[in-house]
Amino acid sequence: MGLLAWPALAGLPASLDRVPESALVVASVRNIESFSANVNRLNAALPASNRIPLGMMGDLMGTAGLNAGGSISLALMPSPDGQPLDMDGEQGPLVVIVPVTDANAFVQGLGGTPGAGIMEVQVGDETAFAKDIGGGYVVMGPVREVVQAFSGEGGQGARHERAVGPVGLRVAQQSDTVIIANIPALRPQLEQGLEGMKEQAQMFAMMAGQQGDQVQQQMQMVEMVAGSFLRDARVGMVGLGFGETGVRVDLAANFNEGSEIGGFFDAPGDSRGVLARVPDVPFLFAGSADFSSPGMQKLMNNMTEMAMQANEGLPNAMNPATFMQGLDGIGYVIGTPGALMGGLFTNTVYYYKTSDPEAYTRNYSRMLNEMNGMQIEGMTYTTAYQGGGAQVEGQQVDTYSMSIRPNPNDPGAMQAQQMMMMMFGPSMGASGYIGKAEGGLVMTMSQNTPLMSQAMRTAENGNGLARNRSLRSVAEQMPEGATFESYIGVGSIFTTVNSFLAMMGAGMDIQVPADLAPIGIGGTTDRGGFQARVVVPTQVIETFAAMAQQFEEMNGAGEPAPAPARPRF
Repeated sequence: MGLLAWPALAGLPASLDRVPESALVVASVRNIESFSANVNRLNAALPASNRIPLGMMGDLMGTAGLNAGGSISLALMPSPDGQPLDMDGEQGPLVVIVPVTDANAFVQGLGGTPGAGIMEVQVGDETAFAKDIGGGYVVMGPVREVVQAFSGEGGQGARHERAVGPVGLRVAQQSDTVIIANIPALRPQLEQGLEGMKEQAQMFAMMAGQQGDQVQQQMQMVEMVAGSFLRDARVGMVGLGFGETGVRVDLAANFNEGSEIGGFFDAPGDSRGVLARVPDVPFLFAGSADFSSPGMQKLMNNMTEMAMQANEGLPNAMNPATFMQGLDGIGYVIGTPGALMGGLFTNTVYYYKTSDPEAYTRNYSRMLNEMNGMQIEGMTYTTAYQGGGAQVEGQQVDTYSMSIRPNPNDPGAMQAQQMMMMMFGPSMGASGYIGKAEGGLVMTMSQNTPLMSQAMRTAENGNGLARNRSLRSVAEQMPEGATFESYIGVGSIFTTVNSFLAMMGAGMDIQVPADLAPIGIGGTTDRGGFQARVVVPTQVIETFAAMAQQFEEMNGAGEPAPAPARPRF
């Protein structure tokens, strides 16, 4: 029996049918009782200091006349005077659409006097105003005039479905709770926030000295991306779902038809197929991306150009964007290091999906050779590339090396050297193989012949990490037609960190379940929309909870934490 149970979901939450499309932000719970039960089950697995408060929903539970099996929505409405909202104001134009079986009993249960029109009630310690809008719903809010003006007319669901689009509707259908942001209506506030970020970046650039220009260029890239989002996005969306296997959080956006960003997201991907070309080894981090569709190719080209501008002046080999040129996809696995001081990346493998592997290796070797002997920010780079420098699996493969040495006269040289050894071992840099394989190239970050052999065989037969049983249990919860997916090997990370702490004399007795599933992050780009999902398995939640409890016991209970302040209505 799992920690949580999936509800039967379909369509948008019912209470959204009473929220006008003009709402700035709306948060909807599909089923009050189910949501509360799932949160309480989750809280039972968490230490007291990390539990999730139910807030107003908890205050309403048990109230006479409440339809606990119904849907509830909280909506932030436009300002009555049409001006941008003051987000720091004490009371905003908030309304809550509450499902009821008996409106009069519900109002009376909250200390109000039933009747026509506006009724004053108490929700927890706060005064609110309520109105029966019929059809099994009561609207409440902290401002009488806002409640008075809210009609709660039904038939709004179809408008919301069009606004969220196919991707957003899919998120809603798989979520207990959704939050929908009306981007065009929120644009003034969002642009104001972006302007504040820009001013802070300018101040930071002035204090950054020689790096100031780079900070400015990077902020320009952020401003361009954010501006394009505000121009093209119709809604932004968050979805939260509970299930026997864990918790899922979705982030999604639907873009205007014919918009530039919507055009990038023209087709789903097959990142799972790319991940199948990566060897199945115990890992710290792993992932893949498929950007072979026309829209994604255009997006990658745009991102590469922006990254080149933001990193202007750096050698090509120091600019991550240059490594994406000519690729249709990429897969990687950062395997668990065999020895703690052998280097974090010694068991790392990349699979590059490309239709022209020869052109990619030529470009890579040229960039690497250009760096040989360069001194950048106090670091000296020694690089080499040899075509056909080794033989693996009966095939000629290229070899490369890049060592990085700090200036011995630099006060931070020892710390930098220790960091390089921690990442790459005694070689003080990456040194590995590059070879052709089915559909592209494979590359290692160490000259580990058995690992390269496994990588080449896996790339040929496609029997790789995508078939791993623990990973697959999370991968199956990713959005269909994933364009990208990444996994955090929580079990391997815990084991590695615990071994390191034990070596330092500070180990913890962390009990890691066998075959602990990873945390998954994945997304799809489909029909003018974007969806990203985070999946946290139940066992991971329980393991983190046990660790938190252990930390509390080690540090002593101490004084109990003060109760969190009740949020404004």
